[in-house]
Amino acid sequence: MKKYNIDEKTEGKEYKIGRSLFALSIVLGVLGIILLIVGIFVQNTKYGTPLAVIGAIFSMTISFFLMYKSYSDMMAYESLKMEKEYEKQELYRLNSVCKYEVKSKLLNAGFYEENEYLKKKKFSYLKDSITYYFRMVDTNKVFGSVERYIKEFELMEREGNSCLCLFVYVDHITEESLDDAKELGKADIVYETVINPFTQDSYVIVVIDRKTNEGYFLDIGKKHKSSLYSHGCKWIKRILDN
Repeated sequence: MKKYNIDEKTEGKEYKIGRSLFALSIVLGVLGIILLIVGIFVQNTKYGTPLAVIGAIFSMTISFFLMYKSYSDMMAYESLKMEKEYEKQELYRLNSVCKYEVKSKLLNAGFYEENEYLKKKKFSYLKDSITYYFRMVDTNKVFGSVERYIKEFELMEREGNSCLCLFVYVDHITEESLDDAKELGKADIVYETVINPFTQDSYVIVVIDRKTNEGYFLDIGKKHKSSLYSHGCKWIKRILDN
């Protein structure tokens, strides 16, 4: 499971300062480019071009330094901002997610069985192509089990973009299992949309009550439509939410 380390205690000061410094570095970089352009137009003057070039070099040097020093804080700030946004969002509910129906609907949608997965490769205008993997597992503890199954998936030989839709069946859904579903969803959304937009793996975790067959997962919503996580959410709702 991909993880990132951020410290919420420093959010109010260091991360916001880092974000401001990153913005300043961009402004200084743009200023450096403008000075270079000005230097071209004043090249016939005695001191115009040298001063413009010196100013551009100074401005860009400070810009790169500030960008290097503040990048991690800026990323942490954006990560925390997105975490809070999805913390407020309710989990998406699926009404009937019994294993037999899930498997039947996936097979009817063109998926095929390979090892313990139901698999299908689909062309995407935004991601070239994505291979979707659906897997259904039984467990008593959501978080630890999910990490184990994701590790298995990561070690599996694959090519190109992949999205694992992991259906985790528990005896009874508790507040803890719902919290796990939300935390796992937030972690993957933040990682893919903020930390590493070029990742080729994504994981959508659906927690299901064996007795009621009700399932819950964190839907990414209408934002970040190009993300692998968003594509996984669409397939889950397209096939099962009917």
